[in-house]
Amino acid sequence: MFYENHKLCLQLLDVYHINRAARHSNIKKRDFTGLAYRLRGSSEFRTEKQTVSAPQGSLIYIPQYLAFERVSTDEELIIIHFKCHGKDEDRLQVIKDAKKQLYGESILKINEEWESKAPGYKNRCLSLLYSLFSDMELNNKPDDLTDEEAIIRQSVNYLNTYYDKADISLSEIARQSHISEVYFRKIYKKLYAITPKSAIQNKRIKKACQMLKTGYFSVEETALKVGYKDVKYFSTLFLKKMNKTPSEYKNSFETI
Repeated sequence: MFYENHKLCLQLLDVYHINRAARHSNIKKRDFTGLAYRLRGSSEFRTEKQTVSAPQGSLIYIPQYLAFERVSTDEELIIIHFKCHGKDEDRLQVIKDAKKQLYGESILKINEEWESKAPGYKNRCLSLLYSLFSDMELNNKPDDLTDEEAIIRQSVNYLNTYYDKADISLSEIARQSHISEVYFRKIYKKLYAITPKSAIQNKRIKKACQMLKTGYFSVEETALKVGYKDVKYFSTLFLKKMNKTPSEYKNSFETI
């Protein structure tokens, strides 16, 4: 889900409080993300891959660069527009009980702060938005997941969080969802077109690249921090994926 991506860097653009009549709209790809909370009315959204409804009291996340069709009743809503620097989601996501879970109150507070225009209001609004995402990650159990996504959700979250543990195993990951390792591997490959083992390797190498760029860590330190006790194996894997040894990659960012 969108609020689980810890690497998103958000740039807040605008907050709008809107009342609008029923309409049928076709929205082209936009270079910003939208988060809309419906105080009144409802909408149905259609993309090439999805049809989702956003009833009164719901919160819908509309990622950037996603074209969609919207059919709405008379509505009152608060819309937050922001840019996501990092890997954004690529599908609509709805939390239908946002009012019940008090996320709506957070949206209202962001809107109130934005309309106040008091000194520092943009930074406070952005802080509130990050806090909202954090609360969602802790509390929300989305109802728009497929059955298979729901089955392995806890395991996927665990993999994405602890991929750099040196002793992490697929059986340990699978246990988070109370399923077998074989079943977890099967569903993961079906959903993400990659094995969980390869996903762990990719995440480790990506983190290694970020660490090596800083110049703060040696190759040996980097290998250990991303989960590899065997530096030689780490170097071989890094070369295979990056076409450079870790040392070559690190040196390419050093300045004279």
